[in-house]
Amino acid sequence: MPAGGVYAPRRSFELVIHSPDGDIVLGFYQTRSA
Repeated sequence: MPAGGVYAPRRSFELVIHSPDGDIVLGFYQTRSA
């Protein structure tokens, strides 16, 4: 997982964003793909 990138675990709609400050922001991504 690249630093400062977005990581999407499994098929969940979870977004793990690593800020350059070293903080981790957890967000829920609701998207209907396929």
